[in-house]
Amino acid sequence: MSAKKLNVTRVPLDTFVEDPENARLHTPRNLEAIGGSVKRYGLARSVVSDGDDVIRAGSGTLKKAKESGIKTAIVVETDGSELVVVKRRDWTDDEADGYAVADNRAGELAEWNYEALAANLRQQKDTGEDLKAVGWEDWEIEPLLQADWGWKPGGKNDSEDDVDNPPLGKVALRFNEFQWSTVYAAIDQEKHIMTEGVPSLEDVIVSVCTSYLTLVPPPENMEVKDE
Repeated sequence: MSAKKLNVTRVPLDTFVEDPENARLHTPRNLEAIGGSVKRYGLARSVVSDGDDVIRAGSGTLKKAKESGIKTAIVVETDGSELVVVKRRDWTDDEADGYAVADNRAGELAEWNYEALAANLRQQKDTGEDLKAVGWEDWEIEPLLQADWGWKPGGKNDSEDDVDNPPLGKVALRFNEFQWSTVYAAIDQEKHIMTEGVPSLEDVIVSVCTSYLTLVPPPENMEVKDE
């Protein structure tokens, strides 16, 4: 097999722009972590752009690289059949260990824009893409696709009662990454416990809540109604 011709160029960093529809939210802590890593260890992660120079993975890194004064980028054009590796011979063992922790921690501190994520997943689903390739299971996706993202508390179409007591099916809960992982773990565990048929997401959530209520007594001032 003949070696593929490698196309490597150096271009101004300003060539690239962030994705305006990025579903990933870069929190202040996330950006602070990325910036701290860039300052201490330098750049060690490649980012991914499409053919129009829009960054599809690594927007936070692009942002902090620009802010740190970096002016150029090395571009490796590839079709995805080979792994692009960034090699840092200049690191000591301690620096390599420190960067490994910093890189993973920075990723944990980002959050999802779930409305933008839902739009992205819906578009991919409509075009027949396998959503498991992006790491989402059906039971995780369906609540995002079914949510009424148009409803906002206090909107002009809401009554005062709606604002204080949002209609069922229109309640949006926003969690950080750790909270989501905890909720998903509880739901996944409960799914394996439930043995009758294939439970719906709604049934699993009710079962999780019911299990909790059997373990934790309600507050003394809480009125519990028997149906």
